[in-house]
Amino acid sequence: MGILSCNPLIIGIGFLLVEPTQFRCKNHLTGIWEACHKDQVCNEFGGDRSLYYAVTEAPDFIYNWTLKFDLICTPKMSIGCIGLAYFLGVTLASVAIIPMSDNYGKKDVFCLFLLLSFIGQVAIAFWADGLLKALLCMFIIGLSWPGKRVVGLSYILDFFAEKYRNNKIMWLNILDFPSLLILSLSYQYLYRTWLTQ
Repeated sequence: MGILSCNPLIIGIGFLLVEPTQFRCKNHLTGIWEACHKDQVCNEFGGDRSLYYAVTEAPDFIYNWTLKFDLICTPKMSIGCIGLAYFLGVTLASVAIIPMSDNYGKKDVFCLFLLLSFIGQVAIAFWADGLLKALLCMFIIGLSWPGKRVVGLSYILDFFAEKYRNNKIMWLNILDFPSLLILSLSYQYLYRTWLTQ
């Protein structure tokens, strides 16, 4: 369960949290935008988004969660809670999932948690705009994991003939990670900052 509990969203979190390296800050005396560093952004300007911006023309710039959730000046410990929220959801749901599937049936529990996962993954891509919303979404995605992977796989192995199992497991894996498709498409077509000018 330890190896399988890792959503590709968690594996790619390092990419999603890469910080910009170049900033422009507004000189409060002249009103001119000048090159500055992250320390200035956080210490002198207090992370006020109206007084700085990341240089999108920089060759290493990537629009990702650091800007989307305004994490430039957020302590690393708080940012680390994004992964913690996911695994906390996995842990809490793992305790309750077996009795739920016994009482309400594996298929119903599997479908409920698949829907919960989809909601969490769409929400983190399009609704979450700050750290707290991102934490909630990651918790929901983690909460849905045991229902999909433990109950879903058990349901497939218990109720489908052996000749259909591989096909059903393939569809389970495809439906398990819509966040990969959603995030890939959103960064490919909506946030095209990766495209060199």
